[in-house]
This record gives sequence, structure tokens and C-alpha cells, in this order.
Amino acid sequence: MKMLVAFLSAGALLTGCVSADVLFSSPTMKAKGPAPAPPEPRLDTVHQSPPKLERRDYDRDKTVVSLTFDDGNASQHEAVKILDEIELEGTFYVNSSVLDSPGYFSRAQLDAMANTGHEIAGHGVQHRNLSDLEPVETVRQICMDRKNLSNWGYQVTSFAFPEAGSNPAIEQAVADCGYNSARGLGGIESVTGCEGCGYAESFDPKNIWHTLAPAMVDADWTVEDMQNLVLNAEENGGGWIQITFHHLCPSSCNEISVQTEDFAQFVSWLKDREQKTGTVVRTVDEVVGGPIRPIVDEPELPANTEGNLVVNSGFSEQPRGDDFSRCWQAAGYGKNNGHARVEPKATNDSDGVRLEITNYRDGDFKFLQRLDLGECATQIIPGERYEMKATYSATTTAQFVLYLRDPQGDWLYWTASDWLAPTDAAKEAVWVAPAIPEGFTGLSFGLSLFSEGILHADDVEMSVYSD
Repeated sequence: MKMLVAFLSAGALLTGCVSADVLFSSPTMKAKGPAPAPPEPRLDTVHQSPPKLERRDYDRDKTVVSLTFDDGNASQHEAVKILDEIELEGTFYVNSSVLDSPGYFSRAQLDAMANTGHEIAGHGVQHRNLSDLEPVETVRQICMDRKNLSNWGYQVTSFAFPEAGSNPAIEQAVADCGYNSARGLGGIESVTGCEGCGYAESFDPKNIWHTLAPAMVDADWTVEDMQNLVLNAEENGGGWIQITFHHLCPSSCNEISVQTEDFAQFVSWLKDREQKTGTVVRTVDEVVGGPIRPIVDEPELPANTEGNLVVNSGFSEQPRGDDFSRCWQAAGYGKNNGHARVEPKATNDSDGVRLEITNYRDGDFKFLQRLDLGECATQIIPGERYEMKATYSATTTAQFVLYLRDPQGDWLYWTASDWLAPTDAAKEAVWVAPAIPEGFTGLSFGLSLFSEGILHADDVEMSVYSD
């Protein structure tokens, strides 16, 4: 039975987890049946975004706080309810590819948030550290994210760098994609550090494409630590403080979460402070101001039809970010321990990949082309068939698996090959996939294990199939 893949969570994509129970939903046996229909882009949203506000002419001795939330995590809805109750608004930086996925905001929730004055802002299509990517992939991540969110009806003017990864070229890409500002992390003193950095960003930032903010709030922060950010700014001439949250506990508890009761206490204190001191809470867009700029399309990526379409098919290039080799990622689901690494002189005296599962209870573990917007994944032509090859040896059964990317950058599980039998001697596996359905733009393939064992693979190829 075909299954719709749960999108890779931001944490799963970026941590390179070896415990395989956090990444993919995928079939535990070979998949048959019709391909899933691509999701329809929704352009007729039911909400009306609040009118664009001009930038306030803040007194230079006042302190302005922006409450910002990264990644679109579902637990942040607890913060939304608290803020709505006391009539404060936040800025929510979301990755458009994960919306409507388990653990993330739904589009319906974003609609309701926009209706009550919260700002919906960009954070990249996927949660990728942009400094790990090729320049054109960086532009695709930034521009497509803003286009997706804008086409869904939101007024998108603010951006935040995933994992705070930036450089001057990335900052320029943010400007070129139509944003009015971009937020980094760090450069403002907090309980985490940065002593002597200053206590607030200026209302006229030195670099509007990398505005300064304290380190993100994490599980070790207290209410007093959050309050001190504001008090220190007030006592040192005022300015702009952007405070960044990720998860609210107990809905989602980890090392970068804040207790919901602590958050509620802090923002209630902030609300009360408006009356006492003139310190105010405003969205990033309200602080920065500026026009809503036209949507900018991401760079076109033509489909290649010649030769081997796999980037780094020999696993010889150095990894970037959490890839185990450039453009190759390991992932899985269920209860098992999976490991993937490059292995020199594998089955054919060339670099290859060694995939292993231990402590298996259920699920799978796999290696596959990085699920991205085109730097690594293969750009495809609907209606074409593609042929997959790999030289492999395995102590247990294996399987080719395929994923498809839709025009919004979302990845869906599609189909899988028949089982590949265990073999001690290296042998070539060849499989021709069904014709690519309409409405998809990218393809990623790899090999998967579904039980304890070891797989060696090299000489991987993908090509357009001709009879």
C-alpha cells in the first residue's frame, strides 16, 4: 500500500540521528498501487491579513520587544493562545514544506494566526543551514519559501536564517528574494553569553539583512533570564530586542524548549510593562516597516536527460552539513539503530556506502539522495521512466525506494522496487521505475534495509530509461 511520507522534521533533517525512529514513514514491504496525487496549491485563502502598518517612529529611549518563533513547531500554538488572550502579537518564521505535517503548524492555524495580527515570516522551504548549500540552492530555498507563503495569502516581509547560518552572499539573496529584513542569532548580550556585545539592536540596524538578536531561549533559561533581556535594554538606552523561541513544554520538551507557564508569566509581565514603562511588543514587520515587495521566482532548474543523473555517484565528495557524503543522507523510521558511512574500496574498488541496522524491532533504515530543491535531488520530467542501478552485496534483503518532490518543495514517498536478494558476491541491481506522474518536479532514490544486516553499495546510477 502506498503511504504518504511524513516530512522530515527540522530536527531530524539536521541532527543526522542514528536512531531511526524519528525520520521517515515508509512501507515495510514493497509498495504497489497508484501514485499519490500531488497536493493542489491553495491560492484562495479564507483569511484577510491585517493591513500593512507603516514603521513606527519610536522614541530612541524606548524599548521594543519582538517575540519570534522559529520552525513552525506545533507546540508554539500554546504561545499563540497565550498571546491572543492578552492581545500581543508574535512573528512566526516557518518552513513552508513542513506545514500540515505531524509536529508542525497547519495552514488553517496560520490563517487564524494571521487573522489575529500575528506575522507569518520566512525561514526557508526546508530547515537547511544555508551556508552548507550551493549558492543557487540557497536562492531556491529563500525565494520559493516566500513565494509559497505569499501565494497562500500571507504578507511576507521578514526572514530568519535557519540555524543562524549566513554570510554576505546569503544576505544578498534574502534581499533579492523580496524580503525587508533578516534576523540572525547572537550579537546581543544574554545569560548565554556575548558579554560586551550590547543590550539591544538599533531601530536603524547597521545591517538590516542580519539584525542582531540574543541567543535563542533554551530549556535552561528562567523567567528572570528573559526579563533581564528587557531590563538591560531599558537601563542602557533602550532599543530593539528580538527574543527567539522554538518549542513549548510540556507539549514538546527538549533542550531548546521553554516551559509554557514560564512563557505565560514572561509575556504577562511584558504586557503589564507597557503601561508602566512604555516598553512595547511589536512584530518584526511593524519595527522594520517598508512595502510588500513583489514575489520573486526561484531560479529555474531544467531537467537533465543525458548520462548518469546522480550527483556524487561515487560517494567521493566531502559531506556538507549532515550528509554522510555530499548529497547523500541517511534516514529511517521505527525502532532500530541505523548507521551509514562512506567506505573506501567497497564492492568494486571504489568508494561506496556501508549501511547497517542493529537492534532491529521494526521500521527501516536507508540512504538516499538529499531531499532538497535541486542541488542534489534529480530534476525530472513527468511521463518519463527512470532506470536505477547499483552494485551491491547484502546480508539481508534490500530494496530501491523512491521519493517525489512537488512544486512547493514538499517530498512524498512514492514507490519501491521488488526485494533485492541477499548476496555475498557483489552484483548489479537494475530497476526501472513507473512513469513519473504529473505534478512533480524532483526525484530521490536510494537503498533501504528492513531487518538486521549490512548492505554495501557503490556505482549508483539513475538515467532516463529508453526501451
